[in-house]
Amino acid sequence: MNRIAPPSIKVRPNHSLAKFIRERLLSPNEWDEFDQVAQASKPQCKTALIDGLPDQEWESPSEAYLRRRELEGLLLKQFKNEIGSGRWAVTAIPKRHYSRERIALELIENSKDVASSENRIDSFLSVEITEFSAADRYLAIKWFIEQVCAVVEPKRGVTKVEIQNLADRLLDFDVRDDSFKVAWADAKIPEGFRRPGR
Repeated sequence: MNRIAPPSIKVRPNHSLAKFIRERLLSPNEWDEFDQVAQASKPQCKTALIDGLPDQEWESPSEAYLRRRELEGLLLKQFKNEIGSGRWAVTAIPKRHYSRERIALELIENSKDVASSENRIDSFLSVEITEFSAADRYLAIKWFIEQVCAVVEPKRGVTKVEIQNLADRLLDFDVRDDSFKVAWADAKIPEGFRRPGR
């Protein structure tokens, strides 16, 4: 009897927002504490009529709720710091779109609502966070070199070193000498920039 081999199934890697936050932020002890207070209820408001007018009175927040809010604030701060490091690329589905796109890191760093349980940042859905690959860095550096050299004329005295320093300041990641050298060699730029001493 011949057996048919099952088709090979590729499991898509999990780069979800929730996995990123769980693996990259807070210590194991802080996560244990966060898990204990995660369901703490927010204070409730009671409304009563006094002399025919509604009067609202808020109950005091529980210690668990206050700690939950404190840890949520710490998580958000560490998340933005990590995203701001330039090591990560973020893709998501923007509002009124149907497929995942690369999202500018500035939009993520300025976000107000990071909901890991819903895999959502503000209005961006199905968020995935992956580490910038060497190819991504190369393309970003090459693009940057070409843009600068298209605007500045070679005779203006701007050198390769100055362009590299500018790239290091403006791009979202550290621009290493070896990466810049390769991108510079491949960039489509005016020949004036390639003269010795430039």
